Amino acid sequence: MIGPDVVRKSMLKIGEKWSKAEDLALQSQRHQLDVFRLDTTLGTNRWTPPALHGKAGKGHEDLIRAAPTVLREFHATKFLLVGKGWQGGGQALLDRMQSLVAELGLQDSVIFTGFRTDVPQIYRDLDVSIHLSLNENLGGTIESLLMECPVVATRIGGLTDSVLDGETGVLVNPRDPSDLAKGILRLLRNPAAARELGKAGRARMLARFTLRTTVQDLDGLYRGLSKPRGYRPYVTLWRLVVAGLFCSGVALRFLVLDAYLLPRWDQGWRPWRMRPRMWLCRGYALLNRVASSFGLRRK
Repeated sequence: MIGPDVVRKSMLKIGEKWSKAEDLALQSQRHQLDVFRLDTTLGTNRWTPPALHGKAGKGHEDLIRAAPTVLREFHATKFLLVGKGWQGGGQALLDRMQSLVAELGLQDSVIFTGFRTDVPQIYRDLDVSIHLSLNENLGGTIESLLMECPVVATRIGGLTDSVLDGETGVLVNPRDPSDLAKGILRLLRNPAAARELGKAGRARMLARFTLRTTVQDLDGLYRGLSKPRGYRPYVTLWRLVVAGLFCSGVALRFLVLDAYLLPRWDQGWRPWRMRPRMWLCRGYALLNRVASSFGLRRK
């Protein structure tokens, strides 16, 4: 059986190799491009809001509809959608996005690259990396920021943990092409500030989101939760009080209901049929039994 320390050291070695690969990727040149990944649409089910049924989960349509606004100011901008459709639904989405590009006359500005194996290099060749998911954890924001690529992302899920608006990137509203265009233009208008955001993003990723820090944080969490908390008298006292009340209720139920009332009920006893005189006799008999149990018999 492999112990947790062995697994931890193995994962840290993988993290060191990963960091070396990141540093090698920092040597490439940059061009004015945007990156996006093709994926399937959101399903029609009870967990997905009706307004999002059938929408592209990665927000492709929003990027395409924001492109004309960006092109009016930066005519040479190229928008790259990197990836291919996944299974039948993904191919149908790709066809739909290509039709939208043709409808808006963006064939010269929007490029569908298809499947690529050099995504880290692509991140380094971008001016802006865009992540517009409608439902996401961290998406590709970690990879983008590790490459010091300025990021525009939606205020969704875990994207707000990696992309801090104005600190490591720009956050925009989901399903809002107008706000998206403003976020892209904000970075393109000020390349120096955009580069600073990318550098700050890489620093945050190396400090908070690498494999090494993930392993260390998980290791600390598990070790902290597995430590015995020791003897706590107030907890024991509280448990005794609760247990005493519960046991008293069970005992009272047994003595009154099970041992006294139910047997008489089975014998045909019905309290509302008893006469007042009989109630008095029974009460007097009960008092006598109680008094005799305490040694209070009459002499």
